[in-house]
Amino acid sequence: MKKENFIKSQRGAIVVEAAFVLPIVIIVIFILVYMALIQIQQGVMYMQAQRMAQKICNISTFPGYEKLYEEAYNADYFASYLDLPSAYEPSFNILDLVYKKHDPYRYLGGIYLNKHNIYEEELIKIVRKSMYFNGGEISTDIDTDFNNLSTAVTVLINYNFNLPKFIRILGIDSSILISTSSVAYANDTVDFIRNTDLAFDLFGYFLKKYHLEDKINTFYKKIKQVKLIN
Repeated sequence: MKKENFIKSQRGAIVVEAAFVLPIVIIVIFILVYMALIQIQQGVMYMQAQRMAQKICNISTFPGYEKLYEEAYNADYFASYLDLPSAYEPSFNILDLVYKKHDPYRYLGGIYLNKHNIYEEELIKIVRKSMYFNGGEISTDIDTDFNNLSTAVTVLINYNFNLPKFIRILGIDSSILISTSSVAYANDTVDFIRNTDLAFDLFGYFLKKYHLEDKINTFYKKIKQVKLIN
């Protein structure tokens, strides 16, 4: 009889302890899952920022690149698509339209600055579609900065949302900010080298045409002599 009473008392103690410990364990598990979702959300946002930055770079370095989006999605409003369809093959009419247009050094300095508002608004829509959490405020900022013969395109995404009540009861701040940014550089190395070679060829042509080549060579030899003396 005493043994049965002992077992019952032990069971009662386990139930009482579980009543205190189990809710804490459940809350901790939910918090860990929630923190993992926040990390995943930040990774998704970074990927979208990176793809948007690369898209703007492609448009600014490749004249007519946006025409591919218009044809692929059969619409004039193409900003909401970050990637071209994998099975898309441009038609000859689009390729002819694209390659007829030549705008050297199109990527230098503030390209598409007046269109950034369009891309920012569309990026907000794209980010909102991939949200793991309800509500919250999404803000984006797209900026360009001319630097070292290229234009740096910076895409920033901020997402501010409120935490659920079961996390706030632990004394954690009621809101959290997820922020991520990506930078891509708009440059066309082939175009730069080709135009640089053309500039040197044109310079050599004028030297020969105006008989300045011998004078330049004489001047260069004198400079070398001065260096040797020093």
